[in-house]
Amino acid sequence: MNDSGSSSPDWLAAALQLFDSALPTGAYAHSQGLEGLVRDGWIAGTAEVESFICTEVAASLIHADLPVFREAHAVIGNGDWTAIAALDELAEALRPTRELRLCGSRTGRQAWRLFGELLEDEPERQGQYSRCAEFLSTYQAPVVFGLLGGILQCPPDAAMLAYSRQAVVNFSQPCIKLLNSGPTEAQRIIYSCSKYISEWVRASLSVSLADTGLTAPRWDIASSRHQFAPQRLYIS
Repeated sequence: MNDSGSSSPDWLAAALQLFDSALPTGAYAHSQGLEGLVRDGWIAGTAEVESFICTEVAASLIHADLPVFREAHAVIGNGDWTAIAALDELAEALRPTRELRLCGSRTGRQAWRLFGELLEDEPERQGQYSRCAEFLSTYQAPVVFGLLGGILQCPPDAAMLAYSRQAVVNFSQPCIKLLNSGPTEAQRIIYSCSKYISEWVRASLSVSLADTGLTAPRWDIASSRHQFAPQRLYIS
């Protein structure tokens, strides 16, 4: 894996902030299809949440999010700014339901706005940020976090690992409400699934942009039904 970026550990603090699940992006308001899967009876316990993350979510990271993230991150180094628009469109197309597109766009847009304010006093990074902004339209999360990871000089391998772990956390936390589980159970899911994250990142490296895409029928169906559910705990 190409470990480009700053050799100084200064990037670590920025990465911890960027990929913190507590970053105020509104991610807590989205179940990303998990609520629909619980409602439809596909998931009834934390063991099934863990299985879902290690199968469908892992496949989505490997075959969709991470390849896009990787290429977005690379833009900051190679200066191919016009590639951002195509990556943004691709990221939108790779999310098959309105619920998942809404989540990706809202969280990505919030993260982008936040770091626009945080980078105001750093001319070089603010210049890169402004250049990228010219080509963003849907602000899908894999593109936004990939670009910000590059701007903050997080090495690509570390950035992809952190982004993947962020996804694991975001899918684990809703089980506290949806399954009436405690925070310890959510942390157990995160710890268990995190053992496989490096494997997912390595697998994603062989997936080109031309080969991105996957099908996850039960997830897609449950996610599509969510917007019409008579009662909902989450926006998506």
